[in-house]
Amino acid sequence: MKTHSSFLPRISVTRPVMVTVTLVALLVVGLVSYVRLQSQAFPSGWENRWLWVGVDFPGLAPQEIDRQIRRPVEEHIRTVKGVRGFESFASSQWGLWMGVWLREDANMQLAYNQLVDRLDRAKIDLSEEVRDHTFVWKWNPDTDMEVMWVGVALPDGIEDPYYFSDLHIKRPLERLEGVAQVQLWGVNRNEVLVEIDVEKMVTRGVQPFQLVMGLRSDNFSLTGGYVQEGGKKFFVRSMAKYHSLSEIENILIPTQDSEVRLKDVARVAYDVPDRQWYQRIDGKPAINLGVFREPGENLVDVCNRVQAALDQIESRTDIEFDAFFNQGKVVGESIHLSPHVILDRDTPARYDLDCGGDDGHHALSAGEGEDCQRGRI
Repeated sequence: MKTHSSFLPRISVTRPVMVTVTLVALLVVGLVSYVRLQSQAFPSGWENRWLWVGVDFPGLAPQEIDRQIRRPVEEHIRTVKGVRGFESFASSQWGLWMGVWLREDANMQLAYNQLVDRLDRAKIDLSEEVRDHTFVWKWNPDTDMEVMWVGVALPDGIEDPYYFSDLHIKRPLERLEGVAQVQLWGVNRNEVLVEIDVEKMVTRGVQPFQLVMGLRSDNFSLTGGYVQEGGKKFFVRSMAKYHSLSEIENILIPTQDSEVRLKDVARVAYDVPDRQWYQRIDGKPAINLGVFREPGENLVDVCNRVQAALDQIESRTDIEFDAFFNQGKVVGESIHLSPHVILDRDTPARYDLDCGGDDGHHALSAGEGEDCQRGRI
């Protein structure tokens, strides 16, 4: 009587060495893949169905932004394929932000390229000073979302908080492996501020455009080609930059009759611009710190390195850190809880509901507590 045996049992008996080597190779490949498996909050390839168009040009009234910038830009953007709608925000402090919502079947890369092309065409209809302040932004969850958001309480007596934060916090963190950039919010660097006195300008006959042209023409840096001498090439540049506040104060502003110095019609100061909002932690002045990771880096490892660096900075300085959000910690806890959730999938869910019990809370199984009108999960 002839018997038939399946392929796998027969080859396992007749070729034990080959089967053993194959299993070991599969185990090694699986182990290497597991070790190199990246931990991230969002799956690769996930895209938002919107793009942003921005015009960073503060100083205009919202009505002027709507009439002079938004309408010409929107007319050109309407020709992009796959556009579902628009949402615009205008402000005299930061200019124009326009959200472009796309349909589900739209090609994001094609829409982005077309949007950049339409925005370049729209620059013809915009004023000359606005054309260089336009941009298109596409959100990328791997690079455009902070992996850590930290509150920082600086010690008292810091004369220049921006320089102190940049030297002791930002630069050390940006040197860490896997950190793309570190952004600071709530602290501004000193700037040269020119506060115009309108009454003095009217008295001395100075027009606003004359003041602007005088400042622009007196501060420039231009290339002048090169000069060859003795077999060497020397590059020439025309440098006309300010080195002190007194140089700015003595700028001559041309008028119809004569020239007026800038300090006669304005006050020049090197200070931080006025702010309309402040950040505090436990009543102390504070700033926010956002950490961004490089594409392809392990999320959990990057967050652990940043947290270790923050602990070292806190130990040798008087700076206090408070991590409001740690994406690596969230992902790590989710990975740790996944086996428990899978094993306990047959256990009824338990919710903490405020149902007016003796202690204010009552544990209910899923499906119970329909009469509880003040429930919160």
